[in-house]
Amino acid sequence: MANFSPIFDTTLAVEGGFQNQPQDKGNYCGGKLVGTKYGIAAAGAYQDSLGRCPTENEVRNLSKNEAYKIAKRYYWDKVKGDDIKNQALAHVVFDSLYGSCYGLRDVRRAINEVAKSQVVNGNSFNCSLSNSEVQELNRLDPKKLIDSIKKFRFSRLSSLSILDTYGAGWVNRWNEIVGQYSFKDITQSAKTYAKKNVLLTILIGVLLVLLVLFIAYRKPILN
Repeated sequence: MANFSPIFDTTLAVEGGFQNQPQDKGNYCGGKLVGTKYGIAAAGAYQDSLGRCPTENEVRNLSKNEAYKIAKRYYWDKVKGDDIKNQALAHVVFDSLYGSCYGLRDVRRAINEVAKSQVVNGNSFNCSLSNSEVQELNRLDPKKLIDSIKKFRFSRLSSLSILDTYGAGWVNRWNEIVGQYSFKDITQSAKTYAKKNVLLTILIGVLLVLLVLFIAYRKPILN
């Protein structure tokens, strides 16, 4: 199963420290410009954890340990990261929600595309994944899912008015996250799933042969 700690380490690296750029809507809470640190914005998870808007000073002084707790509770646990088998896929799914709830819609649409069927609600903006959605993530090819999530993510981001400001950063972020995993890492659970299917097929075949032999052996006795 996936491990959150190294994923959060990468998140710290790609997010950086404190910033309060006025054009970033996530930096506002209660109509006031506050800021973001380690990707933990003033509005949203940090606000929910405090039960109120944080001050700029609180955001500036947010520790890595506290950021870890917030990220795990409000993002990792929401996508049931501990239940996702493939580390690379879990990282991409977590990062999808870390950007916004729209990111999970990208994930759901990717599931349907790879499954070639409407197995989940691809129009849902729910900010958490259900058990059945995680089961689909574990059932399908992680490499194909990651490629599909990328397609839907950048199709959505390319329509935003802030593309010129943040577009290059979004691309770099994706490349840094996915680039740390080898092809073997990304395809690992798919190969495991395929091997299990082969073994199951062989086992069923052996049982059928034994059943046929048993029936053939029993007939002379009954006669």
